[in-house]
Amino acid sequence: MTRPQPGSRGRCVSRTETGTGRIALSYWRPFTKTECAPVTVTVLRLLFTEADLPATTETVVSWFQFNGSRWQRGRSTIAALPAGDRLEVLLPPARVLRTEVTLPKGAARQVRKLLPHALDQMLLSDADTLHLAHQTEGESCRVAAVDKTLLAELLGTLASVGRRPQHVWAADALIGNDGSTLLWLGNGWARRRGALAEWFDADTPASPPALLASTPSDDPLTLYLDPDSPSRPAAEFWTTQLGRPVEIANADPMIAPAAPDAIDLLQGELAAGPQLDLDWSRLRPTGLLIVAALALLLLSWGSEWWRGRSEERALQAQMRDAFTRAFPGTPLIDPQLQLESMRKSPTPSNAANGTLGPLLELAALLRSAPYPLESLDYRGNTLEAVFRAKPEQLSELAQQLASRGQPGLRPEGADRTVITVTLKP
Repeated sequence: MTRPQPGSRGRCVSRTETGTGRIALSYWRPFTKTECAPVTVTVLRLLFTEADLPATTETVVSWFQFNGSRWQRGRSTIAALPAGDRLEVLLPPARVLRTEVTLPKGAARQVRKLLPHALDQMLLSDADTLHLAHQTEGESCRVAAVDKTLLAELLGTLASVGRRPQHVWAADALIGNDGSTLLWLGNGWARRRGALAEWFDADTPASPPALLASTPSDDPLTLYLDPDSPSRPAAEFWTTQLGRPVEIANADPMIAPAAPDAIDLLQGELAAGPQLDLDWSRLRPTGLLIVAALALLLLSWGSEWWRGRSEERALQAQMRDAFTRAFPGTPLIDPQLQLESMRKSPTPSNAANGTLGPLLELAALLRSAPYPLESLDYRGNTLEAVFRAKPEQLSELAQQLASRGQPGLRPEGADRTVITVTLKP
């Protein structure tokens, strides 16, 4: 492997031998060391047989878990499956129809709409009942079809226990398509030849199926089956029965990578799509902290809003009281608007009360101060204002008020100051 320079950006490739297969994981990242760090992903692969479908959360299935050079296998219910970073599902090959069709020129973008019509003469059932997945190469399109209800119910069962597969294949996706490999799946052998899939029913792997024996061929044949299977075929017996070289593979095929031409059934409306697979049990404490912080924020905002509303109502009550004392007998509707109107439109009553104009000017000056005004009261010839500020912060305001009357500062508590202004005669 080439050693990149620290701080540069490049592609890291980690290769892991698993049985007869090889898994290559590649990713892009900035290099912080002199070599690429290996990436390990735990793959959990589920094998469903004909007897496992339709599946429930209590259905017992075979699973295979591998991470780098370490792997293990077992059987458990769907509700008690082990952990895995990536979930893959293998379906019985007999449940997945494979074929190949030729598309018209320029139809690659509309292939999903055209497939039901292209397969109309090949399907025994209505195309609407099938879920179709495909791979295209030029005008050639390889198609895999599975019962839509079966696949949707299986995905729903996995989702009910918090599992979402990233890939769903027919189980024969683990072998090549050259026709030289047979895969034992418990009740028969699977083989792929080009775009076609073949299935040979068999009660035991010890003897070759009659249908296979009736097909003459001189090409070598490799058998893949469970290494722990109690019944194992003898290569010499198979060679004699078929008249062709037969060998038994020692590797476990269930941990081999899927073939490059394998068709992933998670396409179209059932596509895996962008996924965010999270362990919600780990995120629960963080989520509770976030919810608590938001609740405290809303409580703080609500209390601040309520305090502001209370202060506004108190100021309005003081303004009404001041207006009533200044103009006894005058109907009170909106004291602020009424005071403005009296100041701008002199009347005989305003002339008799020559302090109204200066009083309103003082009130406007106090309200324009950069500090919160908590209350404003008028007593005789004196305005009294309570600010949420310290006396030294209001010294400049007191100097501005000196030209209109006699100001006074009186602290009340740590952060409150009372300004009194007695109007000049």
